[in-house]
Amino acid sequence: MWEASPGTSAEQTSDALGAASSQVGPSAKAWATWLHYGPGLSFAKTASLLHRLGINLTAGALSQATRSTSTALVPVQDSIVQAVNDSPMIVPDESGWRVGGEGAWLWAVSSARATAYWVADGRGFDEACEVISPEYSGVMLRDGWVVHRRFDKATHQTSLAHLTRRCDELTRRGGA
Repeated sequence: MWEASPGTSAEQTSDALGAASSQVGPSAKAWATWLHYGPGLSFAKTASLLHRLGINLTAGALSQATRSTSTALVPVQDSIVQAVNDSPMIVPDESGWRVGGEGAWLWAVSSARATAYWVADGRGFDEACEVISPEYSGVMLRDGWVVHRRFDKATHQTSLAHLTRRCDELTRRGGA
């Protein structure tokens, strides 16, 4: 087993020299990933910001680091999805989103314990089932989107904000 020398991270896997000697530790990976996917900085801008903090990396190295981070997060996402589906009540919603300039949908489902997010090409039942089990049998607090009604084992509760808005619209139109 390779042993880290003093001053290097125990997670360092190489003793290469030059450009190949750059190592990204877990904290730098987390920051780079968050800076790229949270506020949406490009890898080049993320590298520039990290350089100002004394972490010298290339945009390509950051791209590779975030790729390995996303793989490491699969079990975390799976546990979030399980927690949501095990919850007695969930609140699903979807909003318009863009991926590479193309239209998509950002889906979210929240419970008291967890919130799961995913991006899908569509806004249908199949896309909702990418995270919400079609067998979900708890209470689903939702807006009026017809797709949510297809979860036929769930007990449905209309969001009071959406219900109030609909009532206001009917009142403005004279009840028709």
